[in-house]
Amino acid sequence: MYKMTGKSVIQTKIKALHEFAWIPADSFEITECFAVFSYPVSDPDLERSVREHGIINPVTAAETEKGFQLICGNRRLASAKKIGIGLVPAMVIRKNRISTNQLFDLAYSENVSSRKFNLVEAGGIISMLVKKFGMKPGEILSRYHSVIDFRSGRDGLERLMSIYMLEDKIKTFVVKWNLTVSTFSRMLDFDESDRESVFENVDRLQLHGGKLKQFLELIFEVHRRDGISAANILTESGFLEILENDKITTSQKQAKLIKYLSGRRYPELSERARTFLKIASEMEGLKNASFSPPLNFEGSRLFAKISFRSVEDLDEFCKNVNMESNRDRIRSLLELL
Repeated sequence: MYKMTGKSVIQTKIKALHEFAWIPADSFEITECFAVFSYPVSDPDLERSVREHGIINPVTAAETEKGFQLICGNRRLASAKKIGIGLVPAMVIRKNRISTNQLFDLAYSENVSSRKFNLVEAGGIISMLVKKFGMKPGEILSRYHSVIDFRSGRDGLERLMSIYMLEDKIKTFVVKWNLTVSTFSRMLDFDESDRESVFENVDRLQLHGGKLKQFLELIFEVHRRDGISAANILTESGFLEILENDKITTSQKQAKLIKYLSGRRYPELSERARTFLKIASEMEGLKNASFSPPLNFEGSRLFAKISFRSVEDLDEFCKNVNMESNRDRIRSLLELL
């Protein structure tokens, strides 16, 4: 087993694959091969827990000729170092007992059992599997499909690897807002100054999920169609008027800004949306209905979801659909959608 003497680790003969030990925090080697499982390393919640309770779950390390290589527990170790903890509990794998490939699989298994990888971590894992272990795309898709979203197939692998190679500022943005591959792909089409403008506004508006994706796509489409930089789009008077309006909530600003950008991208469809609402307001049976979410766009199509306050309102609408006076209006609505 391993015993502590002063600040060093002493080994005696053992037969088990793992042995528990207390190891000095500065004695671990951290290589890129295993660091890919923890981006970013900083974790305020974990740091708070370690400060209050210590490291509850030991890190995993492999014994080497020079000391110890960290396999799993990069964030725990970083928290310990930041707080000033000198000795870290570890489960140690004896020297030369398993290969680097097996150690990588062990790190993968330990992480995947407790959480989902973000895009940067996924890109790093794929990069190691390809570059260090020579794994083919088909094998990666087969073995790791249940954890990392590879619905876009081999092209998705390439995109994730490209994310891992980007500068830290962009990778931090990807993780902070939990971007999907499809949402992030828009960011790659902007230059550095445009990205800065987008980062600033996303942070200010707290955009996320579907709203963030719609926000990025609309800006990108105006940029591509009109040749206007994202920075200029985001400083237009109409945009700033909404952004700087202190009388409305952040949620209301989000809706208004997306509507503004939709109008910039789809002026014809915006007019169709107004026409749709005008016709709908005149229809018997739709007067007690609402559109939730509001009319929105996807590509060149206008979408609407109609909701009713009660079953009776829905029944009334169904009856009115067959009324002769409503048929022309319904036909007009369908043509607009």
